[in-house]
Amino acid sequence: MDSLKRFLVFIIFNLLILAHIINAYPDWRPAGPNDKRSPCPGLNSLANHGFLPRDGKNISALTLATAVTKIYRFDDALSTSQSNGVVAVLGTDGKMYVLNTCPKHNFIEHDASLIRNDLNDGNIIPVNQTLVNDFFSFSVGKITPKSITQAETLRTLKCFKYNPNCTAGRPETQRAKLVESSNFLSVFGWDTHLEVDLKIAEPFFRYERLVDGFKPPSKNISATDLQKIQAFDLFPYSWLVSNDPGFNVNQILNP
Repeated sequence: MDSLKRFLVFIIFNLLILAHIINAYPDWRPAGPNDKRSPCPGLNSLANHGFLPRDGKNISALTLATAVTKIYRFDDALSTSQSNGVVAVLGTDGKMYVLNTCPKHNFIEHDASLIRNDLNDGNIIPVNQTLVNDFFSFSVGKITPKSITQAETLRTLKCFKYNPNCTAGRPETQRAKLVESSNFLSVFGWDTHLEVDLKIAEPFFRYERLVDGFKPPSKNISATDLQKIQAFDLFPYSWLVSNDPGFNVNQILNP
């Protein structure tokens, strides 16, 4: 009887190990010297974890949509729409995409990014840690719709002040920033009232890494979900932030 118990314990233990291996995320590896990366932390994280080709090359719309659905849990229609758009605009002959391909300004790459340089300031691919610090300075332990809007407002104002070629005011740039913010809040904050702990956000923005134990949203995210976040959670704060007496623009820009 004792031997049977030991045998059953052995079987259960190994099944648990096997289940962990099957469900574990691939190892995170930063890009190597010949690997390509984009201005988007969401795409780069997928490549750094091996859900997209780690070299960042020859990515089809189907490959991209499959990874986005599996990891970020966008529904099929949303992941297909976004992936087809990326590959059609940035891909070679509209078929295969290389992550560092950015021929269209204000599409994925744009001015007034929260974590990357403006096009006018040089290389747009590396994460600018000073900008990340500015971004996180508005968050007390968590990134919220309000804090992300405050950071976006500051970044846009600084772009206009310091970048003579700033395009942050263009509709396509504003649209890109809304999409980015709603994508982030939906993937990492859907189950926490659109609040994202900095312990989760910091590895994502600084190192383009998913934290150990990352769990996708509890439901498939649709285009309608993103539109609701943009309309009811992000856009209202644009007005509130600009009229908040504690958000002193002159003091921020002229310390």
